[in-house]
Amino acid sequence: MSFSEKDQQLIEEEEKLYYETIELLAEQLPEARSKKIFSNIAARELTSQVVNEWNFEERQPLISDEAVAHKVSDIRKESDNVLEELIAEPYFGRVVTSEDDGREVSFKIGKKSNIEAGIVDWRNGPISGLFFNYKQGEEFFEVINELERSGQIKIRRTYKTDKGVLTQIGTEDGMFRRMEQGWVKLESEEEVAAHRSRGINSIEKRLPNILSLITSEQFEMITTDPDRPVIIQGSAGSGKTTVALHRLGWLLHKGNSHARAENTRVIVMNKSLQVYVCQTLPSMGVNAVETVTFNSWALSIIRNATGGKAYFKFRELPDFIEKIKFSEGILKAMSRFVDQEMRNSDFAISREFAAHKALLKIWQDSHLKAIQPRLKDFLHDVGQSDLQEKGKRVALDFVQSLLNAQEDYIGNLFDLLSDKELLT
Repeated sequence: MSFSEKDQQLIEEEEKLYYETIELLAEQLPEARSKKIFSNIAARELTSQVVNEWNFEERQPLISDEAVAHKVSDIRKESDNVLEELIAEPYFGRVVTSEDDGREVSFKIGKKSNIEAGIVDWRNGPISGLFFNYKQGEEFFEVINELERSGQIKIRRTYKTDKGVLTQIGTEDGMFRRMEQGWVKLESEEEVAAHRSRGINSIEKRLPNILSLITSEQFEMITTDPDRPVIIQGSAGSGKTTVALHRLGWLLHKGNSHARAENTRVIVMNKSLQVYVCQTLPSMGVNAVETVTFNSWALSIIRNATGGKAYFKFRELPDFIEKIKFSEGILKAMSRFVDQEMRNSDFAISREFAAHKALLKIWQDSHLKAIQPRLKDFLHDVGQSDLQEKGKRVALDFVQSLLNAQEDYIGNLFDLLSDKELLT
């Protein structure tokens, strides 16, 4: 379709900005590479001196200097790699804000930061939140670097690239996509969805770059309190794995949490997902994280506990147990049992926290959650409340007792299978 003059100008401006950014990044490469070469030479020279120095007192300072030199060399190498990654895909989003103090601020959102090119790492929550949490034209208020900032989102756009070439521009007025015959504008939702699905259904076994498509709700889950566990629930294909892996990427980013890659493990249910995660994490800049299947992880624990003499005994189950497991009646009984447990917890919480309206409302508002995560979250909420210390301790013990009762799986199962009313 033909472009309006405004559309053509927008594409030209975006292409100009994109390739100017590439140039800014490319200009840094020779400097980074020369620094890397010099640091490598310095590290090698110091290593040679350490090897050739036999005097212990002279050797110790050299060893210290050698370690520093090699560390600097590693940092230079990492900087070089980051620049090359950014040149291939500099940014996926851009925001221009019209600040209340009269300033107009523009920045790009990418997988890594580069100050010279005006690129902010998406994991830098306060700033990138202006991209993820707001739409074009919306008023914003954020605290960034301990300073209050407010104004309006003047421009918010998304981008896709392929091997250093700008291929897509997403705007409020439509999506522009580079095709073989040139740029085209996709205006209908059907056209946009069709192009998105081509990327999502790619046979490539790694996570597509969906950062520009993350919603404000997903971004909140990704960047929420690093000291609090997050449970992500959803149907198949709803993006649970995507959000979880980006949560991990955010947690491991410097300054976001105390988590370290070497102390992190991803546990998945099957081998294919393990392969997928292993290939995806490095593309997100997450390295040195171990990924294992649940069976492998559980077996390693059993072997450690038994001194490597794990013993498994399998036996055929009686027919009546098989019938119970696969009967529709047992599912209904379990559903009624869970409902009863929820009602019991509601009654107990309502009675115990009747005088604490704020906490009671928090509990009531979480009624859609499953019972155990609901109790765990409420335990955290009680701990963060303004109750006096003595009363808080009593309240925490009470909620913990409810949680402990829920975790008695064997007792609950026995109650279920021995309750004639539930089973009839």
